[in-house]
Amino acid sequence: MTTEKQVDNLACDLTLCALAEWVAIENGKTRLQSEEHTEDAETLAGYLYVLGYRLTDGKGNILSVQPGVKSE
Repeated sequence: MTTEKQVDNLACDLTLCALAEWVAIENGKTRLQSEEHTEDAETLAGYLYVLGYRLTDGKGNILSVQPGVKSE
């Protein structure tokens, strides 16, 4: 059985991967080069967490919610 903590950890990992890909693309690199931007992604995720933003896929589907906040 999957616990809520395990789901939160998976969501965090997926969010960091998506942010790293975005940072790589913004820096003129490919998504495959996103590993080089993991630290930047972690920093950006921290800022987003502090601000309390939810990350979505552009279709309104919530990909990640800060811990302790239930999605609608």
